[in-house]
Amino acid sequence: EPKFTSARLSALNKVELTFSGRFGLDLEAGSSNFEISDNRGNTYKICDVINSETEDHGYNFAKKATVTLETPVSITDVLTVNHPLFESKCQIDSTDLAIKLSEEKLPSADLKLGATYVNKSVTVNIWAPTSSEARLNLYKKASSKNPDYTVPMIFNPDNGVWTGTFAQ
Repeated sequence: EPKFTSARLSALNKVELTFSGRFGLDLEAGSSNFEISDNRGNTYKICDVINSETEDHGYNFAKKATVTLETPVSITDVLTVNHPLFESKCQIDSTDLAIKLSEEKLPSADLKLGATYVNKSVTVNIWAPTSSEARLNLYKKASSKNPDYTVPMIFNPDNGVWTGTFAQ
């Protein structure tokens, strides 16, 4: 059975695949039976899969392929690629693209990062543009093993900042 040796997100709508050997892709535009899905169970429609080495549907026997998605994915999602003939699915590495995109999303100078206490509530802003989730755990005692309060944080995709507010 063929295997994925690597899968890398190169743009929000493109995945670069490398296979263990040459694999026959469809001669016409389409999914070639590949499937891209995220950690929430969403499946993304594939517009095209093409041989990366030739960028030509005429030579479909590929060691590397580029998958083009109809809609962009979220950089914070955990993505996998699957194919019914392949040994197993493969997690898509988005690290390089996440770093590139995060450098483009810096918070404005007037946004205070860290904790701000106003009127008996605290708001915490953290810059973590590549995180898929963030929550604020609050402890009454430093020796506690479990948080006394957990505050979900909301992500702002425009600046990469997660915000959570706690008021009691």
